[in-house]
Amino acid sequence: MSDITVTTALVARVFPGDMDVAYNVVLASGVSAGQSLYQSATGGYALTDANHSGMYGFRGIALETQVASGVVSMLQRGVLGGYDLSGMNYDAPVYLSDTAGALSTAAGANSVLVGRVVSVPDLALTKVLYIDAEYADDGGSG
Repeated sequence: MSDITVTTALVARVFPGDMDVAYNVVLASGVSAGQSLYQSATGGYALTDANHSGMYGFRGIALETQVASGVVSMLQRGVLGGYDLSGMNYDAPVYLSDTAGALSTAAGANSVLVGRVVSVPDLALTKVLYIDAEYADDGGSG
């Protein structure tokens, strides 16, 4: 398993408004842009962790960096840039990591599929991340 590097300053929606699902959420803990979130028992959103019960119910990706009790836009479904996917194949699955808030090339302690590596329609077929929050998996939180 290898965590995927994210450059927070480059995290952005690739096709804004094109079938994306994003909304604002209140944070239970501080986050950086590009980190994965779950909804905590208190109602706020915090960093996922595939290694801890109740913390792997993936709900989306933070689009901004913000402190606890702040509000961020969270992408539930859509295409994101800002991740180093160069070592991955197109259509490769991306999972939650055992590292808080991180994404990985392989399943963590609890296997939670986050999305897949896709390409944008440019000459280089630039690799980006398609994510889709999996509401069928409650992460043991409910």
